[in-house]
This record gives sequence, structure tokens and C-alpha cells, in this order.
Amino acid sequence: KVCSMAVCEERRRGGGGERGGERGGEKGDFSDGPARSAAVRPPRASASTRVLACLLVAGSFAMTFGQQESAPYVQGSWSITYKFVEMKGDKNFPNACRGPFPYQYTWSFDICMAESNNPDNFYQAQIAGSDPSTMRTQRIVEANPDEQVSRCAYRPTTFGPAGVTQDWLKLGEPGYPADNSWQNWRPRDEDDRQTEPRTFSDFQLPPNKPYVWGTLCHQYDWQDIARNEAGFKYYEGAWRHENETWIFLRNACDCKDSSGEPLAEVCGMEADGGCNVQLERTRIVQLSNEACLSQKGVDLANCPLSIIGVSGGPVLYTEAATNTPKMIDGRDAFCFTYSKITGTQLRNAQQVERNCRSTSQGESTSAEDGEDAQTSPASPRPAPALPRLLPGVMVALLSTLAAHAL
Repeated sequence: KVCSMAVCEERRRGGGGERGGERGGEKGDFSDGPARSAAVRPPRASASTRVLACLLVAGSFAMTFGQQESAPYVQGSWSITYKFVEMKGDKNFPNACRGPFPYQYTWSFDICMAESNNPDNFYQAQIAGSDPSTMRTQRIVEANPDEQVSRCAYRPTTFGPAGVTQDWLKLGEPGYPADNSWQNWRPRDEDDRQTEPRTFSDFQLPPNKPYVWGTLCHQYDWQDIARNEAGFKYYEGAWRHENETWIFLRNACDCKDSSGEPLAEVCGMEADGGCNVQLERTRIVQLSNEACLSQKGVDLANCPLSIIGVSGGPVLYTEAATNTPKMIDGRDAFCFTYSKITGTQLRNAQQVERNCRSTSQGESTSAEDGEDAQTSPASPRPAPALPRLLPGVMVALLSTLAAHAL
């Protein structure tokens, strides 16, 4: 069995649970697994707090991992979409979120990464055209059980996605709550039991080798406002807490020929003559190995990387930022939204090398994962000065369902 998110501490004390996974063959579709719950009441959450993709195999601390593979080289230009697919409310309070649902935000990221002399696999991601202070410095790690436990425990923060350059409390951002306990709230059902989002519970990572690689449980706050080119009117001004995981992988179905057409001969499971495999205890499908492509005359360079992941958490409508009246218990109004993340590499490492190298002599001091400032070996190109908050590009709002608590 594997340990469901938000019950890592229960797992350490001998408890455990099961969880669903990601749909194989359909990147970013993680909706089939059953919802799980843990009887912990917010906002007085204990150490068994909300965490993401905390997947332990029973007794896995004693397992031998064997030789580790190298992290993927993710430099390039990326289009990354957050599709908000789950909205939850506390059954005992009004749900502050309204409007059409689901909906999505898409941002274009420039990612730079040193190919050598980078033993910790740092990379820097900056939304195209944004101020340098919004640059994220992150690490790609092998998502083995130890990394999941250490990185996915709840960590109180006042940082935005870029870390120390976006300390909202110090910057005095309008309406940012002085008390960060809201970050660890989770929705409760009609029996006052804490519940888990399906989006997180259904996203499963391999419990054994081969593991996947990515950035696990990046926890940060940001404000959903128009000057971030977000600010869908139903969420204008609200503060969001994210618990975000990006997994970088290569799927043979993304391979294309010189004219940009998909290569059907490699898109399929290895057992059926294709070059994909499904990872153990998950629905994640990825390229089996480069040799399979070579045997079919396909160059790995024609198979771009992609991103899958999840994010989400509480959405807080502070009275100061949104003019939303407080609830009867004195807390600011809130709800919970969760998103599936998909990313497409639009330009590869070589195509952006010149831009990345243009400022590679400089150093970034953005904090990685909300910890002490780190020095990263590569920096994206300079950008025009824009507001220091998270910018982006808001795309088609999908409106088929009413936005009420699930």
C-alpha cells in the first residue's frame, strides 16, 4: 500500500492508506481514483498536514534504490497550463468561490539550466516578459519515497513562487494575511471530518524504480489579480496557496517527424510494438528507452519533453483585498481549488541557449522551496520591468459546470 497525501505523519506512526493515480496514455488526466480522507480538523491542523503526492511503500525506507539515472535537461521555452478541475468548500460554511468552472490559466515559461557543473540539478524558470524578481530557482530531484517525505511536509511560508524576492509579508502586499495558518486548511465534510482533494489523491508517483524526476511540492502564495494577467473576475484579489509538483518526462506519442506529424510507429505501449511503458502502480506512461526509438529510426531530438503535475490549495478572500465580508466565525471567506498541470516544450535547449547564456555570468539568490537562498548556475535573459507579482497569460475559460462546492 502507499501513503495518501496529508497523512505522512500517520504513516510514520504506523498508519497508512491507498490512493489513485494518473491516467495512462492521457497526459494530465488524474481523475479516476477514489477520494480519500483523514480525520484532522483545520485550521488546528497537526503535523499530519496537507502534502502532495506523499507516496510511501510500506517498509520502503529499507529498500535498495540501485543506481540512479540522471535528471532530464529541461532548458527550453515552455507553455504550462493550470486547469482548475476541482473546487471544494467546507460543508459547514458558505463556499466563497463562484462562477463558471472548470477554467484554466496558461503561462509561457523560459527555463534555463546548466548542462554541466550542476550536480544539484538547479534550474531557473521565469514567465516570459516578467520582471527578474519573479524568477523561480528550483531543483529537479528523483521522486523517490525519501524525497517525497522530506519535501512534501507542510512548511509555513510568506513567499511567492520566486522565494525571498517575493516575501509578501515584508513587502506589505495589500490584503496578505498576517496569520499563515490558512495555508494548511483543508475542506471538511458535513460530519466535520477533514477531506482530501481527488486531484491530489489521484496523482500517484512510482513507489519503486524507475522513478520519475521533477520539482516536488513547491509551496507558495500568490494573488489572483489582473496585473498578474490572471484575475478571473470570480477570484479577483483572492490569495491562493499552492502545493505544486512538476514532473518532467518524455512520451513517445509526442515524437514528430520533420513536418511536425506524430510518429504512429512509436506511439503505443512497448508490448504492442510502440516505445512507451506504464510505470509501476501508476497510470504514468513515458518513453521506455532511447534504444527503442533508434530501432525505429526516430531521433530522440524529435521527442520533446513534457510536464505533468498538480497544484492547488486554499483560496482566501481577505476582506482587505476583496471587500468580501468575513464569515460568522470571524475568518475570511475561503474555498479550495485544485488544478492539473500540463506543460509542452515549445523550443528546445539549443534554441534558447543564447538567451540563457546572456546572463549566465550573474547569480540568482531566489530561495528554493522556501528555504535559504541558493545560488543557481544559470539565469534566464533579462526582462522588461513589470509588476513584481506573478504575471501570465489567461486563456480560454471553460464554462460547463456551476461553481459550487463539490
